[in-house]
Amino acid sequence: MCAEALVDLGDVNFYCHIVAKYQQAVEKLVKAVATALRPHGLAVHSIGYNHGVEKLIEMIAKLPRLRVLHDAQMHLASLFSPHHRAEIIALSGLAPRRPAGGALHRRNTEYPFQTSQDQWTCPAMRGVFVKSEVERFGSLWKYLYRHASALIDALPKAPHNIV
Repeated sequence: MCAEALVDLGDVNFYCHIVAKYQQAVEKLVKAVATALRPHGLAVHSIGYNHGVEKLIEMIAKLPRLRVLHDAQMHLASLFSPHHRAEIIALSGLAPRRPAGGALHRRNTEYPFQTSQDQWTCPAMRGVFVKSEVERFGSLWKYLYRHASALIDALPKAPHNIV
């Protein structure tokens, strides 16, 4: 089910919530793909609790051609094409993060942020997020979900160590 099915897209006050759910879903998807690729050469020691997936995407993109099925490599290339990496990073950039010392609190999907040193606004305010962003990130999620599912299905199943 998509986030947009939960709310009325005509109500602009929900846009930040829809984008937040897409951001969370894409973050989990990237982490799931990284986990699925571990047995196939992705050296990730810890997925972590932070929202950023930029380093994981970079590691995945630099993976040598997988020693697995051609279909898996094709889906991996589609998932993390330069265009899709840029879109994932743009969406990931909307997750809340504490600013570096002295920097403005930037636009995010959850907390009030600064548009200037003395001007604050909140994500649910009209115009902070727009319908085209909801549609853009919704399309991204649907595309990534389809290809991540196909990638994981195409990977040879790694043996499970049962203790």
